[in-house]
Amino acid sequence: MTRVYARSPKGQRAHGKRPQKRGKHVSIISALGLQGIVAQVSLLGAIDGLTFEAFIATN
Repeated sequence: MTRVYARSPKGQRAHGKRPQKRGKHVSIISALGLQGIVAQVSLLGAIDGLTFEAFIATN
């Protein structure tokens, strides 16, 4: 995430660079129990309802 505001000496403009190429989106689903993390899965892209239901059914 890139900052929206910056600091600079009085009377001077703040300059900065930000990455132009963004990486791929990774979604993570995990299930927690009393023992800690019971199950987890990471997928490229967004997770829809069917994907979440499949995670619940298999774990």
